[in-house]
Amino acid sequence: MIAHPKLQALSSQIEATLLERGGRPSGDEIAFCCVVHEDKNPSASFNTAKGAWNCLGCGTSGGVIDLGRRLGLDTGPFPPPRTPRPPTPRRIPTPPQRSTFSNAHAQDLWHACSPNPDSDPEAADWLWGRGLLRSVELGMIRFVPEEHSYPGGTQQWYGKGYRVAAALFDHDGTICGVQARSILPDAQPKVRNPFGSSTKGKMFANSDAQRLLRGEEVAKTAMITEGLTDTAALSWLSNLPVVGVPGTKCAMHAIGSWVKGTTLIVAFDNDKQGVEAREATCREAYHQGAARVMDLKWPNGVGDACDALDQFGPTGLAAWLNDTLTGVVS
Repeated sequence: MIAHPKLQALSSQIEATLLERGGRPSGDEIAFCCVVHEDKNPSASFNTAKGAWNCLGCGTSGGVIDLGRRLGLDTGPFPPPRTPRPPTPRRIPTPPQRSTFSNAHAQDLWHACSPNPDSDPEAADWLWGRGLLRSVELGMIRFVPEEHSYPGGTQQWYGKGYRVAAALFDHDGTICGVQARSILPDAQPKVRNPFGSSTKGKMFANSDAQRLLRGEEVAKTAMITEGLTDTAALSWLSNLPVVGVPGTKCAMHAIGSWVKGTTLIVAFDNDKQGVEAREATCREAYHQGAARVMDLKWPNGVGDACDALDQFGPTGLAAWLNDTLTGVVS
């Protein structure tokens, strides 16, 4: 129903005019020859209940006022029809530009990190409390400088608690990244990488593993583990070349020609992600020519190397590794 009284009156005039001009009524519809294009057979219709019309021939449609004007009727003081606004062009947002953190940036940042525990006593105490301070002496971990000018958001690391760091290496043993670890309790995320950098195919490596990657040594036995702190712990407690992946998703990509002929010990976390990464890593190790792959099973209730270090202490974990790997390490 048309609610406005003036529109009702105009609709009645339109209805009468169409019928006078040969319109064909059918219920609420009146078929008529279109007033927009040359139309010999009625292809337009006006709905008297809705106050709307349309033409199936030319596609024109409108309301009571529009049709009244087209028929030459007095439509009263209604405003003229609005000119439709052109559609607003859709704005495609420009993706934010992320900085590119190059290998040169990584090498410079790593050299700017201090190997001296006195440069950050609080971070050194955090490492000592976790049994990892020895990894600083071995060159595995350094301390993030409070101020520096390197890109990738790394200038914010120190202020946000990411104050210990380890270098990441490529398959040739070249530094190609740096990852920082937070010393704050319950930090999320626990680690940070520079914006614009990728961890795929990159790995932590102790000094023995670095020589292995560079082809300077051939190892009969090597170990691969997961995470910065686990790598640090196993590096000085296992007395082996230890490679660490910065995440289980990129674990298999750390495997390369450096495993050829070696016995590879896989020491990933004792969780679902660790199991999945372990399977893929073992397959890739054999594909790359590993002589043997051994899955290091953590004791019941132990999730990873740092968990074992917390429970057993350095002496206990070293003894457990020695007993477990007897006959494997030569």
